[in-house]
Amino acid sequence: MIELQEATPNTRQLSFLATKRKTLATKKYIPKIEGCKSFYLCNDCSILVLSDLFDNSPFKNDFYSFYDQLNNDTDVSYYLIDPSGNETQIVNGTYGDYYPKNSLNVNTAGFVANWLSISNLKGYGKFKIKQEYTSNGSVIDSVETCFNLMPFNCKMADNTVRITSTKHGYIVGGNNYQTLPGIVWKTQIRLNGYFEVKNHTTKVDNIEFSDKSQEQIQTQIIDNYKLTLLNITNKQAIQIIKDDFLANDIIIDDYNQNNPNELLNKQVILE
Repeated sequence: MIELQEATPNTRQLSFLATKRKTLATKKYIPKIEGCKSFYLCNDCSILVLSDLFDNSPFKNDFYSFYDQLNNDTDVSYYLIDPSGNETQIVNGTYGDYYPKNSLNVNTAGFVANWLSISNLKGYGKFKIKQEYTSNGSVIDSVETCFNLMPFNCKMADNTVRITSTKHGYIVGGNNYQTLPGIVWKTQIRLNGYFEVKNHTTKVDNIEFSDKSQEQIQTQIIDNYKLTLLNITNKQAIQIIKDDFLANDIIIDDYNQNNPNELLNKQVILE
């Protein structure tokens, strides 16, 4: 369970979100997230991603971001592996936004998979994106992330929440999203779970006069939320806690059909 608060012009400036410029990032609250004890113990660790070939609205179409900080002598290549096992190296913007080494920051590369573009060209099914790392021309490691690409509909999206984070600060011990050349880095992940209103907090602001009398000038009701994520891996939990929820802006969409509240495009911060 993760406790969140509605983001307001005042609360968004709190230091525990992430670095806004050059301030160190700190965490006020470490959430407890339910997840798999091991990646290999999960029945299906494929990340659900959705697209709609007939509607390009962001609500119905997901993306997924890869951000690699490298050394001077290392590089990374990205490959899309389709349901038939065919590998296609990412070299341009055909399947999303491609950023080769040094095009974001020094020794930094990235790829943002656009699942609408991929489904248009490759159809639906089980996909993988492989990150292949090389040093001086020799492969030293590779990582594959599995995805289950499905057409968007309310039934398929039911029982999921989607977290979208915007990052343009520096996370101590983590990624540096500062000084990207005209790029606002966003990440997104869809997970099983639900997002709900927990309670409300009332904030009253008063002005005090020279005679010590006070006058109320503003009353603000802030919504407090609870986010429950189910059946996620340790890797996903670490990514959410140590990167996504330290972002400058966090947007959550709840796709549960039985949720009595319409909790879509909600901007939040950690409570």
